[in-house]
Amino acid sequence: MARPLVDGGADSPAAQVARGIDYSDLMPKEEDLLYEEELLRTPHVTKLWWRYLEARKDSTAKRRYLIFERAIKALPGSYKVCPTLPA
Repeated sequence: MARPLVDGGADSPAAQVARGIDYSDLMPKEEDLLYEEELLRTPHVTKLWWRYLEARKDSTAKRRYLIFERAIKALPGSYKVCPTLPA
């Protein structure tokens, strides 16, 4: 018997959608497009990641955390990128 494409677990994306969890605030907005396009071209530039994070300092902690995660993945050896979330 074939496995279903959508896992029926309690934490699966399908289950989260069914519970009504909204992830639209985590998706890039129109004002993020300039940063996102530049990061696609040059993901190794630390200063660009910093500017992006500074521009989004009023965003939710989850949104900023996702940007930090992406920066760490793009710059694995950099000591300059460390998650310092606002208090």
